[in-house]
Amino acid sequence: MKCMKILLVVFACISVYMITTGPGNNESAAIAQPAGVSDNDLELVTLNINGLDLLAMVHKSKQTICLYAYDMSRPDYQRFRLMATRYYGYDMLLKDYNTGPPTPDDILKILEKQLEADMNSEAGDDNK
Repeated sequence: MKCMKILLVVFACISVYMITTGPGNNESAAIAQPAGVSDNDLELVTLNINGLDLLAMVHKSKQTICLYAYDMSRPDYQRFRLMATRYYGYDMLLKDYNTGPPTPDDILKILEKQLEADMNSEAGDDNK
């Protein structure tokens, strides 16, 4: 139990350090980033949803998301655990998925009409 808490605190400190120091700090990259991960390649996001602490790690070059949870209500050996891992490369190829109106195409058409109307209005102003 004590070991798990220490590991979690160390992991949290490294995560906060990486987020707060930002890219370009070679010292933070050498200390905090795993081997094979370049600057700006790993993003960390922390969330708290209904009392459940979550850590999402996004590995940009591998296009993978890992979601970890720390749940104090679980036994010591189950408190920090991997919840999900997903390769999102194929998701990024989808044009529309699980979206309702207005879809991106609907918005594009609205914007095109608005731009056309603005251009016609400006052209009319120029003729006056």
